[in-house]
Amino acid sequence: MTPTRNGTEQELATKKAYKPRNPPTRDQAASADGAHAQSTANEALQRLEERQETLIQNVGKINDSIIMMSATIQRLLDAATQQAPKSDLADALQSIADHLLKQQEALTTIDKRLLALPDLIVEALTTE
Repeated sequence: MTPTRNGTEQELATKKAYKPRNPPTRDQAASADGAHAQSTANEALQRLEERQETLIQNVGKINDSIIMMSATIQRLLDAATQQAPKSDLADALQSIADHLLKQQEALTTIDKRLLALPDLIVEALTTE
């Protein structure tokens, strides 16, 4: 090494190389990378929490639907297993049928009398 005015060449090369006054330490560099990684992890965690909250809400809606369907099915099963309430419908229909039958008999009697009426009129007019 050649001596120079300000020292050896190696000393001079070292002096000329830029050295920041306070270069970041290994911990600071790791901290910066860690902060970025922490930020990314926080964003991912936030997205995951939002998805989880949406999932919980949708599961709640499905649960409400299942409860409503179960209640409806239970009411249908209860109604299907009960005997039909007693009704006077059968008696009323039988009464209507009886009255229609009597009406038919009366109309048949009237029809027979109407058919015989012209002969009765002719007989009444000719016998006098």
